Amino acid sequence: MNQPAPQGASSRSDEEAAALAARWQAAEQPPKSPEQRLGLALSGGGIRSATFCLGLLRGLAKNKVLQRFDYLSTVSGGGYIGAAFGRLFNAQVRAAQVEEGLARDDSLFLWWLRSNGRFLTPAGAGDLFTAWAGHLRGFIATQLETGVLLLMLSALLVAPHLWLAARPDASAWAFYGLLLGSPLWTAALLMLPLAAASMFGFWFSGDNHLSSRLGAAAAAALGLALLLQILPLPPLRTSENALEVDLWAAPAWVASSLLLALVIGAALRVLLSLRFKAEQLRVLWTQALAWMLIATALLLVFGALDFLSWVLSTYVLQQSASAGASGLGLGALLLGALRLVLPMLQRQADKTSGASLPLPALAHVLGLLLLAMVMMFWMSLAQLWVFLLQPQDAAAPLAGWLPETPARWQWLVVTLLAYMLLTGRHLQQLNRSSLHLFYRSRLTRTYVAVGNAPAPGCAQPRFPRPLLARVDREATEHTRKLSELLPQDDIALADYQPWRHGGPIHLINCCINQTKDDRTGSYNADRKGVALTVSALGLETGAQLPQGGAGGTLAEWVAISGAAISSGMGSQTRTGVAALLFLANLRLGYWLRNPLEVRGRFARLLWQLWGKYCGTGAEMLASFPGLRGPAWYLSDGGHFDNTGIYALLKRRLPLMVLADCGADPLYVFNDVENLVRKARIDYGADIEFIDPRSLPCTPQQEPLRELFDTPDGIGPRLDRQYLMLARVRYEDGSLAALLIVKPRRSAQLPLDVAGYADRDGGFPQQTTGDQFFDEAQWESYCELGLRLGAAITPELLALLPQWAAAGKPADNGQITPPPKDEPQSRGRRVAATVGTSLGVGAVASVLLTLWQSWDAHAQRRLEAQTALDQKVQDVVAEIDKASQDIATSKSYDDQLRIKLLAVVNARQSLQGDKPVAEILQSQALRLQKVCKDNLDGDAQNRCLVDVRLLDGEKLEGFWLKQLRDYRLWRVPEAAAAPTTMKSYAPAPGAAPQPEAMDGAAYEEAPAAGAPVPVPADQPALPMGDTVRRDCAADPAAARPRYTLYTQIYAEPQRAPAEALLAELRERGLATPGIENVVRSAQRRNQDPPLPWSQPTLLYQPESKDCAEALAAYLRLRPAFRQTHAQALPAGLSNRSGVIELWLPAGRN
Repeated sequence: MNQPAPQGASSRSDEEAAALAARWQAAEQPPKSPEQRLGLALSGGGIRSATFCLGLLRGLAKNKVLQRFDYLSTVSGGGYIGAAFGRLFNAQVRAAQVEEGLARDDSLFLWWLRSNGRFLTPAGAGDLFTAWAGHLRGFIATQLETGVLLLMLSALLVAPHLWLAARPDASAWAFYGLLLGSPLWTAALLMLPLAAASMFGFWFSGDNHLSSRLGAAAAAALGLALLLQILPLPPLRTSENALEVDLWAAPAWVASSLLLALVIGAALRVLLSLRFKAEQLRVLWTQALAWMLIATALLLVFGALDFLSWVLSTYVLQQSASAGASGLGLGALLLGALRLVLPMLQRQADKTSGASLPLPALAHVLGLLLLAMVMMFWMSLAQLWVFLLQPQDAAAPLAGWLPETPARWQWLVVTLLAYMLLTGRHLQQLNRSSLHLFYRSRLTRTYVAVGNAPAPGCAQPRFPRPLLARVDREATEHTRKLSELLPQDDIALADYQPWRHGGPIHLINCCINQTKDDRTGSYNADRKGVALTVSALGLETGAQLPQGGAGGTLAEWVAISGAAISSGMGSQTRTGVAALLFLANLRLGYWLRNPLEVRGRFARLLWQLWGKYCGTGAEMLASFPGLRGPAWYLSDGGHFDNTGIYALLKRRLPLMVLADCGADPLYVFNDVENLVRKARIDYGADIEFIDPRSLPCTPQQEPLRELFDTPDGIGPRLDRQYLMLARVRYEDGSLAALLIVKPRRSAQLPLDVAGYADRDGGFPQQTTGDQFFDEAQWESYCELGLRLGAAITPELLALLPQWAAAGKPADNGQITPPPKDEPQSRGRRVAATVGTSLGVGAVASVLLTLWQSWDAHAQRRLEAQTALDQKVQDVVAEIDKASQDIATSKSYDDQLRIKLLAVVNARQSLQGDKPVAEILQSQALRLQKVCKDNLDGDAQNRCLVDVRLLDGEKLEGFWLKQLRDYRLWRVPEAAAAPTTMKSYAPAPGAAPQPEAMDGAAYEEAPAAGAPVPVPADQPALPMGDTVRRDCAADPAAARPRYTLYTQIYAEPQRAPAEALLAELRERGLATPGIENVVRSAQRRNQDPPLPWSQPTLLYQPESKDCAEALAAYLRLRPAFRQTHAQALPAGLSNRSGVIELWLPAGRN
């Protein structure tokens, strides 16, 4: 139905009426009544449409009917030639001369367009490199601005980690599993009470009777009373023994949550009932629940990205710079490949067939995956910078300036925020980084610049003479090159008024993308766009009449009208596809600040401050605000209506001619179908096609009638019908005629066109993705348009209104391709043969390449597996031999230790393969049993330590390990006294047996349990003199001062250990510091070492006296009764005078 006219519509209609009067006067035509006005529509279709419509215009000019059209409505490619046609009208030529010049076969105008069929790259390879350079610049700018936006989002998403690390009960939260891997997942869990509150509120909203309110109030009071009884009993215990969990803790949490939800829901029910009715309340509660579900889904998704990006940053970027570079390279290659593949997908999508793949759906899924990968990449960089880089890392000099994690986070946020504030208002940067400028520049020089001819005031004309004159060598030699951009090639849209010189009113059609409902009455969830028509008379949105003024230039609007590939594509808009096109920088769309009324102060302010980033997010997620939003995202007019008739229906013209040039290889008439639907919905106008057999005609008119058919009758086959007649019945009952010209091959084509059609079976419905026309292709389309336009004569135009009124509607059957058994022409057989040969060859080549690659990969894997199996067999054989030697000799001498250490070295090269690790672990257990059964004393201890080296890391599933480490993660802290030497000891064993403990045992207090106490106030003991004698430096005995490195597992062990070391320093030992091995392992993203079951001193053989003296000194203390001194294998380290003290973690 018609929409109400906006304010000022009457004055705009008067301006349009004045423009028509000026046109008729300049064209030396009598004034026309509304029943005599004609409109011509040139549809979209890129260079294919522009070239065909050029031929059609020339055919109309030859028949002296082109000047009869008062309106010219164009879309996309039709706008190319439409703008060129409109620019031919100026004060130096009469309107009749324009028509005569177009009809000429030797005009400079025709020569210019024919010479520049490859308008995007007219100079060949040189222009290709220029285009690639511009695209590369825009691509990099797009990635950087996207990175700024996603880095800021990443910084906000990782902020909960900083808050959690600062909490004293963070370890308890981790131990109880309440973090669920990511704090964001925990936040999602906490949404459940709110969801339950909305459900309670809904159930309480039965009616607004007093009894219902009192019941809700009573429920709230009861729930609050029960909640107050539970809250004083916190289920999170942070006592010294964190493993002592009350059995009622989990039920208490559930009950607390439900009671809290009951209180909130019931209380809100009572308060809201004072303002809203019961029906309104139920709607509000349902909407609230929907928003909570959306928030929960977002928290779950962001939590997954948080966790996966942490894995990526720790296992790729932190551990291996080459792996990080490989990841960057892979991402760049992926985006580059998308840059090449997406146009191919578009061309394939244009070739509609029943058996084709669902390319839009595949592109949507691929785009969502790519968006997640890009988000994960930038979040990984944020986590690497904030959490994982340490001041001592050589690759992180900045981290040394900002050693504290909160400071690095603040530095990141402040820097990003400052940059966004300084540059965020530059919305036009999105247009400059897209392909719009390149596209517009080429259109300007090829089509719009035809108006840059010699004239008063024109300082730099492109052409030496008017373009409608005859072409000769002098004219071509003095024409400026297409590669030159001249100041007057383009013209402001407000100054583009061809009607002042007898030309038509040119209406340029675009699409305002809209995926968010702004309550304007224009939003449609299926269309996802609003029609936008611009001219010098103003802007027209939807079915409204012109309002406001349109800025910009003619070429700018023609380029927008042809922006076929963009993040927003009307009804074809999908989030994944938008992300794919945006990240690949395949963007022709254009951002324009709303020239009309904008609703919402907050949205307007946000777009003023951060328009660039609002636009970036909107394009990437296909979230466009629409008609009353602060900015419009404009794209191809074909994304709303590709015919151009929509704007003419608004004016209720009695006769309209349409060149339907959209890519339609199967002749299913999608664009016409879309027009029929929108005409009925928006204007109340019914369009029905006329059966040619019902047309009344004389014998002289019979040849004309034979050119007509219906959408059901016109197909890909070779035939002479290419015209369709439709009757338009407006809402007020008035009638109009619509003539449609459909590009189609016929038997009357000249030899060169027929030959081209034979070689390319897609002609004249080739894909719109082909925008590089060679000479034969250009000439074939132009000549076809000329031939088909020759039938549109003054006599035919006079007959059309009569035929439309008298004809009978056709029976529209299923519009389908021709049957398979239909006879084919020679050209179709040739095209089918060539296409099949090329298709089979391409498929065979791809399959052969894939098979060769897979075969080579499989061969390499087989060779690697064979070599690995041989290594494993060698190691197992050595272990068997060592077991036999120990069982036979009942001893563990130096020779056996050397053999076993050699096996350990061989075992190191086999790390990383889980099945191999399982085999070696089982062998180590067998060897351990041999040591226990056949050895005792120190020999057994030495054997068990060496077997522990062979045992290696404990096995744990990759994702389980990641989740455990992530849950236990906390901000790394520097040791109180920095350790200057990295521990050289192997992963510690135990004497008599190392003890494996799960991850909970390594957590710091309270989650780690109570450590073995180290009394700080013990009096000096006589054994201290022995320590001083054996450990202090003695130059006379050539004995250096011994150094004692201390390793702990939990921070509560640090203070008592410091007191112990203070005593030992008084007795001559050097004690550089204490290392928390759990934290060190976390910083290196490694498993914590297995804890010793008793205090252990590790020493080199030459340090034996000092180590034994220390062990005897420590055994005098109750907590160190089991202190054991263990000699390290000879040759394991070349550092002498060093002893390590390992204090065990507490056990329950």
